[in-house]
Amino acid sequence: MWDKGQKMMAIGMKRQFLGESMAMEISPDPAKRFEQLMANENLIKEANGAMAPMTGSERFLSLSTSHTTAFLRAISHGCLPDEQPPMEVRKDDPCWDLIQNGWSWLILSHLVEGQWPMLPTLLQGAMNSANSISKAPNELELAAQLGHLFSLNVPLHEAKEKVQAANTCQPAVLTYLSHFVKTFSGRNFNIQLQVGQDVLEAMCYTNFKVTGEIFPMLRVAMWCTMLGTNKHQDNIQRILTKADLDKLKTANAKEKVITAEHQLQGAWPIVAKSTVEDQNHSYKCFGRLCTRTILFLVGKQKHSRESKSYEDLGQILEAFTQEMAKTHTCEAKEELESQTPQDVLSASAQDMALIQTLT
Repeated sequence: MWDKGQKMMAIGMKRQFLGESMAMEISPDPAKRFEQLMANENLIKEANGAMAPMTGSERFLSLSTSHTTAFLRAISHGCLPDEQPPMEVRKDDPCWDLIQNGWSWLILSHLVEGQWPMLPTLLQGAMNSANSISKAPNELELAAQLGHLFSLNVPLHEAKEKVQAANTCQPAVLTYLSHFVKTFSGRNFNIQLQVGQDVLEAMCYTNFKVTGEIFPMLRVAMWCTMLGTNKHQDNIQRILTKADLDKLKTANAKEKVITAEHQLQGAWPIVAKSTVEDQNHSYKCFGRLCTRTILFLVGKQKHSRESKSYEDLGQILEAFTQEMAKTHTCEAKEELESQTPQDVLSASAQDMALIQTLT
């Protein structure tokens, strides 16, 4: 958001440069409305003060010029960019005209989404592809679009065609991502770095040579590690290589890889039980579990954002358990206290996440 906003400010932000702005009416249904507002509230919390808070008077959800809208709201609210130098905006800058007087929008009724649930996603992709400040979508953004279409039961070939039509990307990349999303993944994504085509292919298609196991969570953890790293160049992650992923399918790594997959599979249901208020904290805990696990497996803990290294997967799981206990729900705490399996290889996926007791 701030990156795009700064580019717009550099060339001059004027009403005629914005293109067509489109938004969807917030649902009047209490449950749906709560879900929509909490999704935005969680984004704001993740921004660590870089985004303006909601006012409580919101009526619409933007489908295009969303970054522009969020950027202008942040400026008017006095927010500062996260992990970037502070930005000064002169009082005579044209952006204040947009902030104070607004601009024209096309508003769609909430009834439209009810009749055609995939429309908001399709409109976002189509409208964003025509932005004057364009940015090629990364693999995660493409996967998010594919995942949403899959969730609406759109056939694989049709989903690929729709995403390809709305974005500029290599067909091979969409092939890899379609396989990943359909086979291993969920559909909620948001991050900026690129993975790189050779690593993406290895992440999607590596055969770990364990009968009956496809290791979906391990692959998600790889992606999480690559997109959360500060080791990157030209907007492409440099923390993991194809050679690193190849190491994980060797006989020497087999036992650790199986244990890691079981731990990750067991941890996710605990995270999923978080209350809405605790979701942000829980997702961060799981993200750290993923990153620590992968960096341990490939022997690259020295490149972690943390200054700490872990001796084994048990220590990593214990750290996750302790972090989750800080603000997690009582139900999850009771489960964490009650489960103490000893044989990690024969334990269920659920038990693997609950192996540590609270201290």
